[in-house]
Amino acid sequence: MPHVLHLVKDPGNATALEVIRAQATQPDVQLSIVLMQHAVRLTTPLPGQVYHLQDGHSDLGPGAIDSAQLLDLIFAADSVVTW
Repeated sequence: MPHVLHLVKDPGNATALEVIRAQATQPDVQLSIVLMQHAVRLTTPLPGQVYHLQDGHSDLGPGAIDSAQLLDLIFAADSVVTW
């Protein structure tokens, strides 16, 4: 099963959200999404495993990851898409 990692910086990027939701309908795709910078404020529910990148100054709660964990996700994914 291919693992696709989406790195989202802009919470207003409608194309990114459409692509992520479309990929979620494919039964043979594993999705991971990392919300970065302004996208951490995104309140719209997303499919897949959703993470929030810590900025080093605050803990964002459940799903919060640091830069080392982000690197692990990047190397574990079959493809990485940045938005």
